[in-house]
Amino acid sequence: DKEGKIPGWLSAEPAVETIALEHDQQLFVLVSSDGVSDMQPTNRILNQLGISFFGPAVSLGRSMDAVLKTSEQRWALETMDSYRDDMTILASRISPLPTLGVVHERVPSIFAKRLRGNTS
Repeated sequence: DKEGKIPGWLSAEPAVETIALEHDQQLFVLVSSDGVSDMQPTNRILNQLGISFFGPAVSLGRSMDAVLKTSEQRWALETMDSYRDDMTILASRISPLPTLGVVHERVPSIFAKRLRGNTS
């Protein structure tokens, strides 16, 4: 990004939140670029993807596409279609914490989508 190359605009400090985990919780991790998270609340993204991971038959790929589309539309409105930041989203289901003597099913579950930014 041209703007990002201006000294002081970029930060190498990620936003990190730590939570205590309990047994038998349904968990997933979300990683997204600021191109996604600057355009919509993180809780909205988490809710939408959480329903896809743990709800009834909602495609995770479609939910991720919808998250990207929403951010893309908001970039278009905010910049009058002159700019859109790169947008990357990655989500992965986290297996439950191990319990002694219990075998948990392993589910392949890493999903990633990316849209390159554009400038006019």
